[in-house]
Amino acid sequence: MAPPSVTSLAPKSGPAAGTSVTISGTTLRGNGKSVDSVTLAGVSADIKSESDEAVVVVAQKNDAKTGDVVVVADSGASVTQSNGFTYKAQGSVTSVAPTEGQTGTLVTIKGKSLR
Repeated sequence: MAPPSVTSLAPKSGPAAGTSVTISGTTLRGNGKSVDSVTLAGVSADIKSESDEAVVVVAQKNDAKTGDVVVVADSGASVTQSNGFTYKAQGSVTSVAPTEGQTGTLVTIKGKSLR
């Protein structure tokens, strides 16, 4: 039987929590019955659905960083996608100007990690 492999990851980055990530590949269950765990940059992700060809997980709260994606099957087989996922910094607004205006007033919003 072929060992598990990851062929793609979508998206490859997301905010600190709540991003739904689809891991596509082959034999992701490692010739077993299920996927036991998935980690994104060292943090356990919630498994929402799985098959031999795709696993959908939800990223959990974490600091901004890049790390490996690891899929572990109940058979003990595992596959690692090196530096496969990046947690982006949570955005924050530091100012809004002007604070009031009429329809058509241009508003400037400043902050960190707003993209």
